[in-house]
Amino acid sequence: MIDAHAASSRFLLGSGDHPIPVVVRPIGAPIDEVWRAWTEPDGLVRWLGAAESPVTGVGVPVPLNMMATQMAPDLGSRAVLTPQVVEPPAEGKERLQFTFEDTADPGGTVLVLLRHNGESTDLVMGHALFPHAEALHQAAGFLAGWAAFLDLLNAALTGRPVCDVYEALIPSADAQAARLGRVVAGTCEAGVVRHERSIRATPDAVWVLLTEPDGLGAWLGDVVKAPTGPASEFVVQHDAVTRQRSVVGDWRPHEALSWTWQVDPEPESHVSFRLVREADATRLVLEHSGLGDDAAEYRTGWHAHLDPLVAAAEGDQVPPYWPAFAAAEEVYR
Repeated sequence: MIDAHAASSRFLLGSGDHPIPVVVRPIGAPIDEVWRAWTEPDGLVRWLGAAESPVTGVGVPVPLNMMATQMAPDLGSRAVLTPQVVEPPAEGKERLQFTFEDTADPGGTVLVLLRHNGESTDLVMGHALFPHAEALHQAAGFLAGWAAFLDLLNAALTGRPVCDVYEALIPSADAQAARLGRVVAGTCEAGVVRHERSIRATPDAVWVLLTEPDGLGAWLGDVVKAPTGPASEFVVQHDAVTRQRSVVGDWRPHEALSWTWQVDPEPESHVSFRLVREADATRLVLEHSGLGDDAAEYRTGWHAHLDPLVAAAEGDQVPPYWPAFAAAEEVYR
């Protein structure tokens, strides 16, 4: 779970057809107070809107006037929250899931996960939008909107000033939506993970990110020993305890690359990359085979790795890996 002392982060998971805005937010208040702010009318009105009843009865719709306050109850747009899962705080963690229907947007399903962290609370929120033609565009708006709302939530519970303003968050959310829109595929079948991305960069630029220490360090991990060609060994330190040892197999500059993948105590597996030049982009095809029961976890991990790779190749700000991976584990679980 995300450390409450880590910075807030926000990103899009899933695919362009079925995007999932995710916001990771440390909240500087005990978990019981955060739960009340999500479920009770007098808590919701302080940051999200005026609710007509508590968000506690599974299957019972709760009308909500978004952005309305006790002083201005008619302000804002109408929405309906219908709880699907309500698990109040117990043993330091809780889960709330509800469908979201807005008068302006198609809505979707929202999952809120909280975990006790001393006097603070770790929060991960995912909003799986219903598939529709404008889903990716709407996802960017929801990503910025939820980040701004959660900043209001933290301010309401702590008295600290608001930092995240919706309008200021839109450019970053739009950039993430553009990257997610170029996710061609992300599958996990029979122990094999496959991802495809269309990257607005040349194969030469992508090859640098797959083979040179600084390039690999931008998206995969700290390079202890760099690959140098066929049969060369290289080592990447992903965190304080996770070290990947690999031996290069296929090495065709700007076209194809493969290596073994060994992270103790897991068995050895195999990773391959193929680069296909397109009109103004490069299609990257990644396959990771021999994973067995670990395939689902690796699908999440590679998704979280490839977003920084695409951002680095296109000259954008590189999003953090570990918050994305940890949140994806929670949201996909």
